[in-house]
Amino acid sequence: MEIAIKNCNNINNALINIQEGRLNIKYAINGTGKSSISKAIDFSKSEEQLKSLKPYKYLSDDFNTQEYNPKVDISSELTKISIFNEETLEQYTFLPNDLLANSFEILIKTEDYERRMQTIQGLIQDIQNTFRENPDFDQLISELTTFISGFGTTQNGYSKTGSIGKGLAKGNKIVHVPTELAEYTPFIQSQNNATWLTWQSKGIQFMETIDKCPYCAEGLIEEKKTKIKKVADEYDSKYVAELQKMIGVFQILRNYFTESVKEVIDRLASSSLAFAAEEINFLKEIKNQVSVLNIKLIEIKSLNFATLKDVDAVMTTIQGKKIDLNMLSHINSSYTNERIALVNSALDNILVQAGKLQGEINQQKSYIRKTIEKYHKEINGFLESAGYNYQVLIEENQDNSTYRMVLISKENLEHVNDVKLRLSYGEKNAFALVLFMYKALSEKPDLVILDDPISSFDKNKKYAIMEMLFQGTGTFQGKTVLMLTHDFDPIIDLIHTSSIRCRFNPVPVATFLCNREGELEEKEISPSDIHSFFEIANDNISSDIDEINKLIYLRRRLEAVGDKSLAWQLLSNVFHPGRENPILQLESGERPMTEIEITEASNVISEEINGFEYDRVYQRAHNLEEMILLYKSALSNYEKIQLYRIIQHGRIADTIIKKFIDEAYHIENDSLFQLNPTEYSTVPEYIIKLCNSEIEDLEKHNLG
Repeated sequence: MEIAIKNCNNINNALINIQEGRLNIKYAINGTGKSSISKAIDFSKSEEQLKSLKPYKYLSDDFNTQEYNPKVDISSELTKISIFNEETLEQYTFLPNDLLANSFEILIKTEDYERRMQTIQGLIQDIQNTFRENPDFDQLISELTTFISGFGTTQNGYSKTGSIGKGLAKGNKIVHVPTELAEYTPFIQSQNNATWLTWQSKGIQFMETIDKCPYCAEGLIEEKKTKIKKVADEYDSKYVAELQKMIGVFQILRNYFTESVKEVIDRLASSSLAFAAEEINFLKEIKNQVSVLNIKLIEIKSLNFATLKDVDAVMTTIQGKKIDLNMLSHINSSYTNERIALVNSALDNILVQAGKLQGEINQQKSYIRKTIEKYHKEINGFLESAGYNYQVLIEENQDNSTYRMVLISKENLEHVNDVKLRLSYGEKNAFALVLFMYKALSEKPDLVILDDPISSFDKNKKYAIMEMLFQGTGTFQGKTVLMLTHDFDPIIDLIHTSSIRCRFNPVPVATFLCNREGELEEKEISPSDIHSFFEIANDNISSDIDEINKLIYLRRRLEAVGDKSLAWQLLSNVFHPGRENPILQLESGERPMTEIEITEASNVISEEINGFEYDRVYQRAHNLEEMILLYKSALSNYEKIQLYRIIQHGRIADTIIKKFIDEAYHIENDSLFQLNPTEYSTVPEYIIKLCNSEIEDLEKHNLG
């Protein structure tokens, strides 16, 4: 796969090669444009997003043409790209109740899980079909619920403030209108009686201030006033509404009751007397049986894997869902039997296949258990080997239908709820990388991009993460992965160290990215390109570079092994101004080197660098014109900064630049293994620019 990038941030042109089906490591120093590569690929299908990467130098109207717009061409079709970077971390990790957003869908709800669920759901489909084919069951549940709620919410099962208590307990005054209110019977017994009573009660307030009928404006005698008020006293519109509602519910459920129960309900609904204690108790019996039926119907309708998965005996569970109307004597009518038989028949069909259903549910439970054990082993094994004092736990949510991933402290085995506050930046980054892997694998991307993922970790954690991400099944092994990094440790581990490299299948490949004035190039890094410092020093000493640079490598090699013999002392003098006569540095102080010491040291140096003569080499090293010419002719940036230090000895004002240049000259902070800096441009371009500028100024003022 080839990716051509043009005009994206600090990249004018780049051609990135990616081998598919393996890890591709792109190693580069900071400022090369690694994140720009990541963003350019991510934005490749959105012209608007790509525009945000347009270099600042092209943002003026002078460059407002297509030629200067960002452009990304990818040789392979990329339908899905998954990217790990700082911006994506906050989107899906370390949520309040779940370490990984949608962890159930990502970790548990795999294709195998879905396949088994379809089988299980197919076996219990008859139950759902029974309800779908008989929509009146839903209506029945609704009516039964209304009937039950009519008794109110009280511990003894019957409340005077419930709909039945308000509407019927004092007698049915709709049927039995008081004699003195007989003239209002047509209104009280009409279908809109509640509306009429509301209207009637609102007019009463006007009778206190005006001695006329608020309805017909005729004069009122006291007897008439009393009668109008009595209507309001006897008939509350809310009472009438509750009464009508409950009578309506009784009528709807009428066929479900036995004949004897119907007679009692009809009598109570039309009685002029308040309910007696035994009548209330009878109604409570009916309510309790209706409640049992209602609960059973709701349970059966919602029967699914979530309700069965924790039951060892599925057969017993389903048998327990069947409705035995012999135990519900008040609603054991032929009408009820006819309908409940449909439900029980569906359950009987399930029981016929109960063995298969039991097997499928057991397989699903086993699959989930093994899946959780797998993730526990993988993630917790990584956390332990990487030295983190935490474990993860995948547990069921309270509704028992999904799962979530939580963090556990190994110190007290308690949940860590405030993950973002408790974990360090490195710990969060390590967790996020592992969680990202599982998320990305569930999305099945064509390309995974890891933007500088492990630079913040120590060496052991870096390798632990790489093994977690790329070793074995259920990892990025065999996936097309682009890893952009300024960290050299993965190059050492996965490219140089053969005993490690062979464990990654297919083996990773690596290239070095170099950005020169916006032109980004990549150079292959093979195992043979990675050398110890001693190998690099010896190779460069025996090469055809200038003797001044050879002497610098020789001095560094001697210093690296702690050899501060006469040869090292003499080489140190070569690069210090004012040392025409070399000195010997001792713990007690310093003194001039003797001729014998100079000769002995020169002989050792000459064995490696032919023709070494202290006086001649010293004069060269401190001849400004010659050293500037040598600096300008050097092909390697690394050699340039070595020469720059000699030219500017003691005059480098910028302490940060001085530190970098001193470390290139001495051995501080050098890795044991590294790329040959004469072949791989590991020196930042901005440092060379600063050096170039100062050399030009020096040349202008001292040699002009």
